[in-house]
Order: sequence, then C-alpha cells, then structure tokens
Amino acid sequence: MNSTTEKNCFVFSTSVQDEKDLESVASVFKRTSNITDWSVDLENWEKVLRVEGLNINPPVLTKRLREKGVFIRRMPT
Repeated sequence: MNSTTEKNCFVFSTSVQDEKDLESVASVFKRTSNITDWSVDLENWEKVLRVEGLNINPPVLTKRLREKGVFIRRMPT
C-alpha cells in the first residue's frame, strides 16, 4: 500500500426501509470500485450502513446515494 492509498471505514445512519432501498445502495456500490465491503443493519432503528474501502469520500457517497433516493448521515466514531 502506498502513501496515497488509505483504508477507510465509515458508519452512517440511513433512510433504508426495504429491499428496493438496499438494491439502490448495491447499485451505487457496484459502480464504486474502491468500496471493498458494505452492510446495512436493518435491525437497528437507524438502519446503520457500514462502508469499508480505499480512499472513500463520504460527501461523494452521500451525493450518489441521494440521487437514488437513499439519504445517509455520517455517525460519529
């Protein structure tokens, strides 16, 4: 790993409610090659999204998901 590559993990609360929303999230992450793993905890009332990858840019993820109708808010770590 070189100095310009940084592994990240971010946690967001989301507006995910159903399978359609999960498909929207998946469609965004399939087009985002630097995302190595992600999950949504549907049991949690905040529908927590955890995203892992290299050089992740949270504002870009927020914009791409919003375009699909899924709203996220970064949670404090």
